[in-house]
Amino acid sequence: MNMRQFLMVVALLATSLVHADELRVVNSPATFPIATPGGTTTFVYDAANDHEVVGIAANAVAGDIEIITGQRPNVVTSLGDAGNTPVIAGTIGRSALIDGLISAGKLDVSAISGKWEAYSLRIEDRKSVV
Repeated sequence: MNMRQFLMVVALLATSLVHADELRVVNSPATFPIATPGGTTTFVYDAANDHEVVGIAANAVAGDIEIITGQRPNVVTSLGDAGNTPVIAGTIGRSALIDGLISAGKLDVSAISGKWEAYSLRIEDRKSVV
């Protein structure tokens, strides 16, 4: 990378940081608050049974949210520690959290079952499941 390319990257990063304070909080039943002035959501995953990369991804997303908002979401391995608005991440067939939601009929994964790099997003009572 030459000096010109480096300076362009720095300028782009600086511009994105300047605009981070212009983020709007939209509060409606169809939205899910990942970060608000009052705090952030919590990411929860099944560390005992799921692939290690799920925890790595949850922590990476938490880091990205911190860069944008200045607030870092907690990443936990128990739904009991997740608070009122958790983002639940996991792998079908490996995560007891995800499999429990599927069994209870709260999460339809028919569109992504058997696929790689796929996700399903469902907001229920302002709780998000990914």
